[in-house]
Amino acid sequence: MLRPYVNAGKIKLFSGASEVVPGITATVYRGHTPGSAVFTLERENKKIRFVGDMIHSTIQFDDPALTIGFDTDSSRARTVRKLFFAKTASERSLMAGPHLPFPGIGHLRKSDGGYVWVPVHYDDRPLALLP
Repeated sequence: MLRPYVNAGKIKLFSGASEVVPGITATVYRGHTPGSAVFTLERENKKIRFVGDMIHSTIQFDDPALTIGFDTDSSRARTVRKLFFAKTASERSLMAGPHLPFPGIGHLRKSDGGYVWVPVHYDDRPLALLP
């Protein structure tokens, strides 16, 4: 499926961490799948990390050691998730993911043995009506 893009030179492979465009870094976090990556957007010393399938349920915040059948390497997925959650919570950076409850963006706060998901405030009023 990707061969035409590879042949056209439109796909740039990376390992470890690599700046894909100015301000956006892709970092490989193998465990869920061999090519799992987190994309970090950084601007003015603020970060938001887009996690993809690293997390599948908020119950994994309570216990980051929980894995699911879709993890291709459960042991590595567990380790990566624990390290990533600790880093994200300590930096108080934002995190976004497709399996997180609406609005899907928030930050982590350390709690007893796990983390608490704190979603960002969402307001659906038009910007002109906001204070």
